Amino acid sequence: MSIQVENIFHTYNKGNPDEKVALRDVSFTVEDGEILGVIGHTGSGKSTMLQHLNGLLKPGSGRIVVSGTDITAQGIKLTEIRKKVGLVFQYPEYQLFEETVAKDVAFGPKNLGMKDDEIEKTVRESLEMVGLSYEELAERSPFELSGGQKRRVAIAGVIAMKPDVLILDEPTSGLDPFAHKEVLNMIRKIHKESTGIIIFVSHNMRDIAAMSDKVLVMDGGSVLAFGEADEIFKRREMLRKAGLSTTPAAVLFDKLEDKGVKISSDAVHIDEVEEAIYGYLTGGEKDD
Repeated sequence: MSIQVENIFHTYNKGNPDEKVALRDVSFTVEDGEILGVIGHTGSGKSTMLQHLNGLLKPGSGRIVVSGTDITAQGIKLTEIRKKVGLVFQYPEYQLFEETVAKDVAFGPKNLGMKDDEIEKTVRESLEMVGLSYEELAERSPFELSGGQKRRVAIAGVIAMKPDVLILDEPTSGLDPFAHKEVLNMIRKIHKESTGIIIFVSHNMRDIAAMSDKVLVMDGGSVLAFGEADEIFKRREMLRKAGLSTTPAAVLFDKLEDKGVKISSDAVHIDEVEEAIYGYLTGGEKDD
């Protein structure tokens, strides 16, 4: 399975005085089992691009092929797209509305025509996948839960539709450090237990660097860069020019350089940082 985005253009209010080109010739490919991190400053086109992947928006030109199906083709049914691609908006807990957790998670599967006995099994599995107990929470009101629990219930509602692709827009936004860590662990668990694709947007470069196989950098509605995560984060000057923060490793090296300690390194992860600093201090490589 793969997602192929080919030469997507999108213009809001086309033909009107306030028309705005939101996407310009956007192309990238994500393969089965990969996690794609999407970064870009506010207004770079990230959310517009995500909504194309779920069929909420149609491109002015270009196409999107998900698991061999052109979801931008004429006559394609939205229900077929939603079966393949699940989209979780930023702050999804604000979209909870049912009287119990179980009913909220079951809403999507019911709309897809799933049978009642299959729905109950799916709800149970989906809650467990996001780290929540069916027995403890199924009959509780979702509005009684903590912020992190609410978010996981909302994500479970999308997982319950069994999409091949799960898209998460700022999944950790606004959460306290504990809930933030829980949601990241949840994403790792979903990825481990499924064979599909996960796409997530974040302004937290540490999360993107740690979680992603590939990274897509958006700027001005275009793809500024796309590639392996480690390679993207080595391009610090490119990220700075795009108005993006860098990884904690890059911040550390910049602060050291401000103090007159120049360490020539493109380290991204903490073990690489440790080795680079050790090498600078000793003039050699760190022993295992």
